[in-house]
Amino acid sequence: MKLKALANLCKSNGEFLLFDRMGEGGEVIEQWLGTRAAIYPLHSIPFLSEKNIPILFDITESQRKKIIVVHTPLPNIINPKDVIADEIMLARESMTIGIENRIWRPLMTPVGTLLLNDDYFAPLADAANEIELYLRTDTGGIHYIAAKVGMMVVGIMRPKLTIPERLVENLEELAINLRDVLSKKSTQGSAQDDEQVNIFDAPAE
Repeated sequence: MKLKALANLCKSNGEFLLFDRMGEGGEVIEQWLGTRAAIYPLHSIPFLSEKNIPILFDITESQRKKIIVVHTPLPNIINPKDVIADEIMLARESMTIGIENRIWRPLMTPVGTLLLNDDYFAPLADAANEIELYLRTDTGGIHYIAAKVGMMVVGIMRPKLTIPERLVENLEELAINLRDVLSKKSTQGSAQDDEQVNIFDAPAE
């Protein structure tokens, strides 16, 4: 876990939401920190409070006026356990899409394509090649994503619930244009099919 990246994510969203996961006896057994759309378990650090978050994450006086800090029990609507019965492992996707100055990862799931904000992976960058994503459903029937390293949940994220129609139209147009390029290349042939052309390479005369 990259705490600095987590702090930057919270700052950019204007909120530090600290959640206590409670044990059966009512004691705090784990804490999670994040935003309304992405939270992460805090390990190997002392328990935090609403008072020491600004100190630990270097929130300046001017920033405090624009940032909400909330400390509350973890809502029961999501399940933070490492393994649950009805979760579905998703295939890894390498493609990203830019929408409205944000980068999104399209996830192919049994319930359709979901878009996940690429910023949510910044706190997990130290384990980027090990992350597996699982589709889960909360108690209200809304889908969310559990990110795991091995068998351990390292993040819980909400995907974008709606896909702009304009995005679909742009992708369809892009696909048509790319197929046209491929068609021309297969007809004409190229010695550099899989190579990036160097801008300093002068064309042969």
